[in-house]
Amino acid sequence: MMLKQTAKKTFLGLRNSTAGCRFYHENVIDHFENPRNVGSFKRDDPNVGTGRVGTAACGDMMALQIKVDESGHITDARFKTFGCAAAIAASSV
Repeated sequence: MMLKQTAKKTFLGLRNSTAGCRFYHENVIDHFENPRNVGSFKRDDPNVGTGRVGTAACGDMMALQIKVDESGHITDARFKTFGCAAAIAASSV
């Protein structure tokens, strides 16, 4: 199992390898492996705004939702991202 996980991470460029893969900072790896604030809110909530960006042809798609209070301050945020490790990590941050 450990060999399979290491091979997967090496293939994705998340761990050092001699194959010349690109390398990500440990914080990027952490946000990719353990993304924060993943999910969604109810669409019919009047305090929720939704934005979508990306195309399936490019390979990266993200939906970001924010919840605002009566004074217009963002109180919570959720996202769903389909794409590479860097896109998922950036969405998580």
